[in-house]
Amino acid sequence: MTPISPDLRLVDFANVSPSALQSQVISAIDDANAFLDEMTAHTDSNHSPADVTAEKALSDVMNFDHINLALDRSWGILSHLNSVMSNDEIRHVHHELLPKLSAYSTRVGQHQPLFSRYQAIVNDKAFFAALEPARARAIELALRSFEMSGVALPKAEQEQFAAIQSELSTLSATFSDNILDATQAYALPLESAQLAGLTESGLALLADAGEQYKARELASGALTQADIDVLPTSYYVASLNIPVYLAVMTHADDRSLRETLYRAYVTRASEFDGHTNKKGESLNNADIMGQILQLREQKATLLGFDNYAEVSLSTKMDR
Repeated sequence: MTPISPDLRLVDFANVSPSALQSQVISAIDDANAFLDEMTAHTDSNHSPADVTAEKALSDVMNFDHINLALDRSWGILSHLNSVMSNDEIRHVHHELLPKLSAYSTRVGQHQPLFSRYQAIVNDKAFFAALEPARARAIELALRSFEMSGVALPKAEQEQFAAIQSELSTLSATFSDNILDATQAYALPLESAQLAGLTESGLALLADAGEQYKARELASGALTQADIDVLPTSYYVASLNIPVYLAVMTHADDRSLRETLYRAYVTRASEFDGHTNKKGESLNNADIMGQILQLREQKATLLGFDNYAEVSLSTKMDR
């Protein structure tokens, strides 16, 4: 079943299937790659991208943008689900697609015929000046994106850039997984005295977190049903999920409680966090951070920057 409502183009999350989204993403990538293949063949047959007029170039660019809408839609839904309700199935599909998305994104960013289309539009000064400001700005940003994707690099360095991008996408996903798992793993049962100052809505959030805590501990075997039966009906648990965290940090009178929760929040998935994932693996992101920084430095060097800070600022210090 399609995850998109035919009426308002809204997502029917009740019927969204990770496997269906995976098929849609792969199909969209295949369609986009076929378009790029055809563009390459057309350019090769003409022997010169200069033969493409600005009008034809804009038509090609707009058609390619429309093809990518299907990819953005399906991948956006899957990424959203992985962020807000990640489970083993969603995470597996999401991570399985990452290398394909990275390879596709790198191909687009280094695709010379597509790049030449954008150049043809800009090089025709009169045509470019007549474009709507939003369209003209989008084309300018696209050209910058090509440069930041290594379009001007020699072939060997383009391949190195692609490998770096692929590894970065995988490491970033693992980093996010560890943050999410560490956030969900933390639970701090509270005493009555620690509830002073909390609002009714805050207490409701903590009570709901308490019910989730009971269910999770029962499922894991950490608590038995007999253990849970002796707990209060309203069992308040502080967690690091943002609504609960903010309720405590904003309204709790207990300064020590706020400090405990704050320290737990800012040290999630670090060397100070002893939680593990379902496989028993540490959630410590320290080594992953080191690898990401090294790869970013390599990426910056390939692109001709002194450091990755310059890469980051290059897209921010702009009009």
